[in-house]
Amino acid sequence: MENVFTAGGHDDLSAALVGVALALIVIGVATALYLFNQGKSRAAGAVVAVAFAAAVASFVCSTDAVLVDSDERVDAFVSEVRDTYGLPLTHADGEAAYRAYRSGDGTFEVDVQGTEYVLKIKDKGDKLALLVLGGEPTS
Repeated sequence: MENVFTAGGHDDLSAALVGVALALIVIGVATALYLFNQGKSRAAGAVVAVAFAAAVASFVCSTDAVLVDSDERVDAFVSEVRDTYGLPLTHADGEAAYRAYRSGDGTFEVDVQGTEYVLKIKDKGDKLALLVLGGEPTS
């Protein structure tokens, strides 16, 4: 099955937005220091305020890009598992799998039709394999 957790995504966009936020802070503080040394303290304060507001907006946008991206990856994973293995996973199961994959362990639990399974995601480069480590009825 395709490794949907690493394919595409907004990682570059998020990194760029964080870089923009940091650049805005540095440029804003440097400009404010220059203006303050010129005796324009009000202008310096305004520049710092605008720079920090823009930096906060950029951080918020970068966080939103990551959240939207992770939801898309989870949905793609659930769809791939359904198509490849025939397991009817829910979005919550996909989120557990995504957290397990990102943590490096790869082990997560799902409840499929009254049976609890322990699954492990095995990373094979561009592909993912889903291993069943065990299962027991929950009722």
